Amino acid sequence: MIDKLINVSELSKALTGSEQAIRNKKIPKKYNVAVQELNDLLEYWKKRHDLL
Repeated sequence: MIDKLINVSELSKALTGSEQAIRNKKIPKKYNVAVQELNDLLEYWKKRHDLL
């Protein structure tokens, strides 16, 4: 879900300072909790607004 709605390079830059530290398929363990929380919030938002 995150890779479809969020610019992952900007997310990576916000969390790590580097645009290449976080990728769609590669999330360092250090940031896994924050990225998973964002993904959960996006899923909640998607369900709340009846989006596909």
